[in-house]
Amino acid sequence: MKLFGSSGIRGITNKEVTPDLALKVGLALGKTKRSAVVGRDPRIAGEMIEHAIISGLLSAGCDVVRIGMVSTPTLAYATKDYDCGVMITASHNPAEYVGIKLWNPDGMAFDSNQQEEIEDCIEKEDFEPVSWDKIGNVSEDANAIRQHTNMILQNVKRSSKRVIIDCGCGAGSTITPYVLRKMGCEVITLNSQPD
Repeated sequence: MKLFGSSGIRGITNKEVTPDLALKVGLALGKTKRSAVVGRDPRIAGEMIEHAIISGLLSAGCDVVRIGMVSTPTLAYATKDYDCGVMITASHNPAEYVGIKLWNPDGMAFDSNQQEEIEDCIEKEDFEPVSWDKIGNVSEDANAIRQHTNMILQNVKRSSKRVIIDCGCGAGSTITPYVLRKMGCEVITLNSQPD
């Protein structure tokens, strides 16, 4: 069973990427991970898939921290404090697509071996929900964007350049214009309202 492509699992919502698949990804991840951070982009299907994958993680006994609508780099950075990260996004694909990207604590995406382990686990249904008293906990953290912003600003030089940025109505709208302004840039934004 091949689920992962060049950048995670992606497909048309409710056809190729379904809540059932997301639930199974969560169960498979939770088999070996005790903590996960979960973020999403502004796609319509994002919350549905997020809830399904969180249900799988919790059912496997994994604790989950939700960080809401964030950019993929913000989620990758936030993963440093957890066993894994889950980003619900289909990147540049059309609106009917949704995807699941998995991250390691070092900020790198799951490698092909890790992806194959998840695929095998799902194909064999080699997971079992924990008993009621071992279900994971879910919490929210509203500080992920601020923490990522602070890290970036500590590691870049100030600039007075004039920058025009098209955020594509994506989750990058939540961080990119702000970081550039804090760097000293004059920023003109296009399509900077997530939809």
